[in-house]
Amino acid sequence: MPCCVISVAELTRQLDVPSNRIDQLINGKRAMKAVTVLRLEQWLCVEAAFWMNPQNSYELDLTTDKYGEKI
Repeated sequence: MPCCVISVAELTRQLDVPSNRIDQLINGKRAMKAVTVLRLEQWLCVEAAFWMNPQNSYELDLTTDKYGEKI
C-alpha cells in the first residue's frame, strides 16, 4: 500500500502544470515530454531517465510496427 496518496489536481498544483496534462499521461493519451519529466525528477527525486526510458521504448515500438518492414 502506498505511503501517501495525492490527487491529480494536487499533483498538477505541485508540478505547476496544466491539469489535463497529468490526466492525459495517466490515461495514455499523451507522451511524456522532457519538461514534465524534469518536474517529476525534482518533485519525486527520481532520475529523469526513469521516466524517459519507457517513453522512448514505447515510441520506438510504435515506429517499428509502422515502418520496420519498410526500412
